Amino acid sequence: MFLTTNTLLLLISCALKTEWDDDDLAAQVVLFFFAGFDTASTLLCFAAHLLATHPDVQSRLQEEIDMTLNKDGRNLTYEAVHGLKYLDMVVSGMMQKISCFIVPDHDKRLCLQM
Repeated sequence: MFLTTNTLLLLISCALKTEWDDDDLAAQVVLFFFAGFDTASTLLCFAAHLLATHPDVQSRLQEEIDMTLNKDGRNLTYEAVHGLKYLDMVVSGMMQKISCFIVPDHDKRLCLQM
């Protein structure tokens, strides 16, 4: 994320204020956009990769989506997406497998000297 020093100072000053002006709101919008965009795009890239490397999961998910679209008259509503149980399992499994955070592998280090 590319935040300038002025933006960071503006965000800190926002935390201490009770009234917000246009600069404060603009700084918050920029922060929300970049923070949300980065994590969402990273997870979508990993999801596309995992689906491409697991064609059995991809075809089963496509069947569920096609069946739901045919049942609901080609309309994709919130209720229809909420009813896609296999999609929920795929997304949950992908989020367990891939993390957007870097976690050091302390338990995989080998001690070669005493």
